[in-house]
Amino acid sequence: MSFPVQGLLNNDINRFYTNKSILHTYNYYVDLSQINSNINTWQGEQIIHSFHITNIDIPTYKFEKKSIKMGVYQYSYPILAEQQDIDIRLTMEEDVYGRVGRFIDLCQNTIIGGDGYYKSPNSMKKAIGNLFIYMGDEKKESVYVWKFPNIYFMNAEPQSLAYDDNSSMKYIVTFGCDKFERYSRSFVYDEFPNQPYVKPSELESNYDTLKVNGAKF
Repeated sequence: MSFPVQGLLNNDINRFYTNKSILHTYNYYVDLSQINSNINTWQGEQIIHSFHITNIDIPTYKFEKKSIKMGVYQYSYPILAEQQDIDIRLTMEEDVYGRVGRFIDLCQNTIIGGDGYYKSPNSMKKAIGNLFIYMGDEKKESVYVWKFPNIYFMNAEPQSLAYDDNSSMKYIVTFGCDKFERYSRSFVYDEFPNQPYVKPSELESNYDTLKVNGAKF
């Protein structure tokens, strides 16, 4: 018995099975090496590592609709929203050393000092450092790279402890940011067809510490 549909549809089906791929959400790595040492270092050791972060909510830029009237007709078009809430939410799993809690305390100290006075707005926004997030495929090659420059601490959600709950202790921590940049593999292919896995440092000079191939997942 032959397949009843021939020609173009068969070609489309073949292309689907040949080209279809899935990027899994668990193939990510968080680079915290550019978080300031006074925030992510305690007694000479790095406090928070990528393995502490079990979930990430990555923001996107928001747009809104603008409309103008021309006689009886209305014309609408999108514009960048005036209010951009660029928040990065990290779910952080606590370890038996209390590193996550210590990290949160140090972040809070960038807003209010030990004397109870607020820090200057400029120092608050630059006290944390830069955050990088990589996503890779099953071959451990980078597909996406996000850069969040000068992130600042916003809040940590309240904790709930219970005898009848056997789950691990987690904090949901939110950081703010004024802007972010994202590079994808397809962008690199378009810009550098002969070097499909170039480092973003070759795209912009200020990316000298960002290594696409160097990320380990």
